[in-house]
Amino acid sequence: MEDGHSPRARQRRDAGRMILIAVLAVSLAGNALAIGAVARFQSLRHEVLGGSAETALFPRPERRALRAAVEANAQTLRPAMQALVAARIRVVEAGMAQPFERPALEAAMAEFRAQADLMMIALQEVVADTLEARASSPRP
Repeated sequence: MEDGHSPRARQRRDAGRMILIAVLAVSLAGNALAIGAVARFQSLRHEVLGGSAETALFPRPERRALRAAVEANAQTLRPAMQALVAARIRVVEAGMAQPFERPALEAAMAEFRAQADLMMIALQEVVADTLEARASSPRP
């Protein structure tokens, strides 16, 4: 049994946090953002979204339920997240290649968008299942 401090537990928790960032991106912006830009976007959400920033968030109880659902589905979501991170690495590598080749960068970006779409589909399935289950359960 893991105590929550083992490297494996920490790795699962860290992976769950990365997936959670993607879920928040869906609830805030409705589309995939580069993993590295998500934290910055969150800090700028009021400036970017204006007064509608707070209405773009689920209420706290739903966010907690979504966070728990993402953690519970980490094994299912992990391959899509790993593919997305790998695609992002290829974008950076193509963007920094010498000599610079625009077609290679555009191909890497297209692959990243495709992987982001697959990640969003997987995440949205978890979000939809969670919200549907909450809607059908009695509220206190």
